[in-house]
Parts: sequence; structure tokens; C-alpha cells
Amino acid sequence: MVNPDGVFLGHYRMNSNGVNLNRVYNIASPDDCAEIFAIKSLVEYYNQDGRLQFYFDMHGHSSVKGAFIYGSAFDNIVSQVESELFCKILSLNSQYFNFSDCSFSEKHMVMKDKNEPLTKEGCSRVVLGKITGIVHCLTLETGMYKTSPSQ
Repeated sequence: MVNPDGVFLGHYRMNSNGVNLNRVYNIASPDDCAEIFAIKSLVEYYNQDGRLQFYFDMHGHSSVKGAFIYGSAFDNIVSQVESELFCKILSLNSQYFNFSDCSFSEKHMVMKDKNEPLTKEGCSRVVLGKITGIVHCLTLETGMYKTSPSQ
């Protein structure tokens, strides 16, 4: 868990400094969001010599059942297919993973949140994907309540 201090204060996105950690990977500073600054530094370190192949930013989603992924949109068709194919394989191997709910659109890389000045351009999968060049920089969303395979 990246945000234990914020969660302790009753927040799910904001840290104890009031910063939405899910949207500041592009402007992370050690003063306002040390958590994100540290993650970004660690990812850059492991990516230096090619040791990093996958990055998952995992979230609990309040209004979905099962699981799905937000990926990125690529100009390179091979990268796009590789990213989406991984998610398709997940869906074939898990009754709880919904490929049809996945999104790999440009829209989900830049859209603005409701009641927020920040956009998804600052989320980890977008920022770290651009920094590292890794195709599999993904946001895994899972429902926060119990579901059965038939639902």
C-alpha cells in the first residue's frame, strides 16, 4: 500500500499532505509526495539495466465486479497488440478478469477526473510508461466487493 498515512486519515487517494497520489507521477516531489517520488525513483533504477518488464498500479474500484485493466494507446501496432494480448490471456485464465472492460485508449491517458484539476496524464501507468518505454505499464482495477463467477 502506497498510502497508509492518507488511508489512516480516511482518504483513499490523498496522502497526509492532501495530494492526490494517483495523478502526480509527472510532478512528484520528495516534499509533497515522497511516496510517489520514491516509487518513480525505484522504477527508474530497475529500468536502467532492463530488469523491469512489467509495472502494475493496483486499485480497488468501488463500482465494478471482477477485474480489468487500463492500458496505454501506442502508435506502434506491435506494442499495442502486445499490451492487449497480455490482457486477453489474463481473461482466458481467470473467470474474474473481464477483457471487455479493459481500455487502451488515448482518452483514458489524458482525461480529466470529475471535480479534479488534474488529468490521467499524471497517473503512474502513463508517466512511467513514457519514462521506461515498457509496454506493460498497466493499471489493474479490481472490484472491492465479493463477486461470484456468474455475476
